[in-house]
Amino acid sequence: TGFLGSRAVPMLAKSGFEVITITRTASSRDLPNGISRVVEWSGDVRQLCDVVWDLAPQACLHLATQFVGTHKAEDIDSLIESNLRFSTHVAEACSAVSNMAFINIETIWQHVESAEYAPKSLYAATKQAFVDILRYYSDVAGMRVFNLTMTDTYGIGDTRPKLWNALIKAAKSGEPLEMNEGEALIGPIFETD
Repeated sequence: TGFLGSRAVPMLAKSGFEVITITRTASSRDLPNGISRVVEWSGDVRQLCDVVWDLAPQACLHLATQFVGTHKAEDIDSLIESNLRFSTHVAEACSAVSNMAFINIETIWQHVESAEYAPKSLYAATKQAFVDILRYYSDVAGMRVFNLTMTDTYGIGDTRPKLWNALIKAAKSGEPLEMNEGEALIGPIFETD
C-alpha cells in the first residue's frame, strides 16, 4: 500500500501475475489496481499461516516497512511492530510453503559508507534485524530468501517527505534549502506510473 507497492502491483498484474496483498490494519485503504485479493493481518500469526498455506504462492515480495528517518521515543513501537513483528509473521507464514521465493527489500540506510552493516537510523537497524531473522528462515527452515537493497526511490505522485520533493518545493518557492556540504553519493531510482 506504500509507494513501491503502488508501483509494483499494477506492473505485476499487467505481466500476468495474480497479486494478493497482505495488509496491516494501519495500512492505507487506497489500494492500487491489479490486486485480486486482500488479506488483512489481524496480528495472529496462526491465521496468517493458514491463509498463506491455502494460497500456496510462488513468491512473496516483501515491501512493508515503517520508515522514520530520525526517530523519537514514541516511534519505537511502530518500527518494531511493522519492521519486525509483522514482517516475521509474514516470513513464518511463507516458510511453510515449499520452494517459495521470499524477496525482501532492504534499505541503503543499512550500509552507511558502503559498509556491510552500518545503520544510519533505528529504522535501518530494524531492517537489518529482519534480515538476520530471514537468515534463520533461510538456513534452518530452508526458505529461498533474496534481499534486494534499494537506494532512495521517488517518482510521480510521491508525497513522501523525501529529498526530491524538498528540492522541487524549494525550486518552486525560491526559498533556500539547508543541506550539508554535498559529499554524499546518492543513487536515486525514479519510478513512473
